[in-house]
Amino acid sequence: MRPSPLDLTLLAVAAGIALAWQSAPPLWLLPLALILLYPRVSRYPAIALLAAFWTHSPWQYTAPLTVDTRCTATLRVDDFPARGYPVGSRFTAVITAPGDCPLATGDRLTVSDYQPTAHQAGDNLRARLHLKPDNGSTANQRQRLRGYATLDNADTLTDAPVPWFIRQRLALAARIDRTFPPDQRPWLRALLLGDRSGLNSDAQNRLRRSGTAHLIAISGLHLALIAGLIYLALRPLLASLPPRWRQGIQPRTIALHGTLAVSLVYALLTGAAAPVLRAWMMLAAVVLCWHIPVISSRDALKLAALGVLLQNPWQLGAAGAWLSFSAVAIILYSAPLWRRMRPLKQWLVLQTLITALLTPLGWALFGGISLIAPIANLILIPWLAPVLTLALLALILPVFATPASWLLDHYLRALAQLARFAYAYVQPPWQPSTATALLFTVACLLTLARLRQPLLFERVENGGRLRTCLANRPYYLFTAPPLWFALTVAVALITTFAPAGDYHAPNGSAILRANGKTLIHNTGLRSRNHGRDDAARYLLPELRRHATHPDAIVLTSKSLRDISALKTLLETYPGTPVYSTLPLPDLPWDIRYCPTHNLAGITFEKSRDGCSARFAGQTL
Repeated sequence: MRPSPLDLTLLAVAAGIALAWQSAPPLWLLPLALILLYPRVSRYPAIALLAAFWTHSPWQYTAPLTVDTRCTATLRVDDFPARGYPVGSRFTAVITAPGDCPLATGDRLTVSDYQPTAHQAGDNLRARLHLKPDNGSTANQRQRLRGYATLDNADTLTDAPVPWFIRQRLALAARIDRTFPPDQRPWLRALLLGDRSGLNSDAQNRLRRSGTAHLIAISGLHLALIAGLIYLALRPLLASLPPRWRQGIQPRTIALHGTLAVSLVYALLTGAAAPVLRAWMMLAAVVLCWHIPVISSRDALKLAALGVLLQNPWQLGAAGAWLSFSAVAIILYSAPLWRRMRPLKQWLVLQTLITALLTPLGWALFGGISLIAPIANLILIPWLAPVLTLALLALILPVFATPASWLLDHYLRALAQLARFAYAYVQPPWQPSTATALLFTVACLLTLARLRQPLLFERVENGGRLRTCLANRPYYLFTAPPLWFALTVAVALITTFAPAGDYHAPNGSAILRANGKTLIHNTGLRSRNHGRDDAARYLLPELRRHATHPDAIVLTSKSLRDISALKTLLETYPGTPVYSTLPLPDLPWDIRYCPTHNLAGITFEKSRDGCSARFAGQTL
């Protein structure tokens, strides 16, 4: 068996996007790529080159801000504001009138607001902004963000129009607040609208420990449940209509297209975030399979992946995309295992496979393993369907509010109980790299793919069956699971034991390595109220991937943004010496100020201006 044109096209597009991340291709290659599309031998390299051009096209590439300036512009709050640190809020804004700012109408920014007046989604503001340069990270490119800004002062414009979808989101949020008790409102706003701004750190910790954070992220699971409810409601209604009203079209066909349309409206109402759009494209691929029966479910998944990459090429690097497509691929490729089982056994087998095969990827991305996740998902995922059904009915008919609230209350109690176990969540001392986890997932998917079409050696009269297989089926050798498992082990060993360079985190902290010593420069912010821990997010994963222990921690700032995550590092690596270039008498740890001697190879120098530190020729 050889790879299909769809397989090769998808691989070519992904390779072209990955190439575009490194540098933009020169424009003079565009005519050459169009010419190379015709010969079969050069078709897929040409597709890869066109994908690179598409990634850097004006429709996909968002030019980052390059200046630090203060200016005045009119903007619209485009989503529910989240709490900022230490006060204020943070939200995504769309520029409606650039004013004297170096922006254009429609540009998107992440805005930090420290004003005493709180704003909500849909507010139009005439604001004084402090624009900050951006490095054009892939995360910002995925969200079409040009950069960051601070709101110095703002006046609300009451007569400015608000988009229809934002008005409907606000109306639904207000209806949730009127219908349900205060402790349930943040959860329902997260489950139905994708608004996670109201979930505190305790709620996020429960989700992390139980391995159920995906349950409140509007994604494929939610859209599938909503689509199923819509389909079940539309099909009997359409079947009751006279055939002449349906023009002879089967009710299930009309119901399927109606479900697709209503699901798109729901996706837009939830903010049109990338996960829900990915799920909607998968649903659209299913509809396409209904009209073209020769397209298999696996091809539908590949078409959905291709559609996602064409709609936003920067989604190739999104962790959510990897997890969602991997989960669906596991379901489809493991079908020979569970197809003839009873429903309960099917659910047990599927949940076991998904948890087992995606645990390394989740471990690499989030730094820990939820041991309770298999049981929690077995219980809570089926439970989510009646919770959402009753919640939606309660928003339409208030008579259902009491049973919906009762069911949601027991759902949240079960979630809290599952997360309460002492060993529900563990953080091993070693953490695989993302590349290692992705290779392992690919190897497992290739193993499942062989269930339907196992490798068979053809019988040859002159012998040499292996030689014949090598000549006729190179695709099988390239996709052989043992090859990918061996590659996984090799990458894991190289990542762990190969010499690593310095690491500079986005928050300003760093891990410096020289002469066999590992030094941490500042630790970042730790805020329990806002669920933020920079050491756990940036520093610990880097240390664990290389199986290293810090020899010292150096603090060169008094700001809590730079030193409050010290607690996380000392809890993980007790006994690590901590030095500082500033007196820090108020901290509850043994911190040595500007020591004369140390074992980490740091040079401290005292002068009239204070204390300075150098490590491997770098001034800290």
